[in-house]
Amino acid sequence: MGTTGNGAATAQWANIGSMENKGFEFTLNTVNISNRDFQWRTNVTFSLNRNKVASMNTENAFIDKTYQNSGQTEVITRTAVGKPVSQFYGYKAIGRINSASDYLIDNGDGTSTVKIATQYCG
Repeated sequence: MGTTGNGAATAQWANIGSMENKGFEFTLNTVNISNRDFQWRTNVTFSLNRNKVASMNTENAFIDKTYQNSGQTEVITRTAVGKPVSQFYGYKAIGRINSASDYLIDNGDGTSTVKIATQYCG
């Protein structure tokens, strides 16, 4: 079986690490009014859950989720040791980016350099 075209093999799932999950959930159910003609009940739930990648198959391993934009591959989320699963990854800036000149430096030779580095966002 080939790796492209009809019937191609796809990437295999593998258990390449471990993660920690912590959190709690609080639920409050009340009966505010209850009589023959009217009943009012309230249910409120609050959840707080956190996860963190504890280890992966190699020391510096990471998994990027990407998309294609005008022929370029852009990283959207990254999973790495010590970080939450699929944390947003990209440019972090204060304010709005209105044009390419807000984050690119023209090198004068037809190339450009990014002013701000990619980092974990969130």
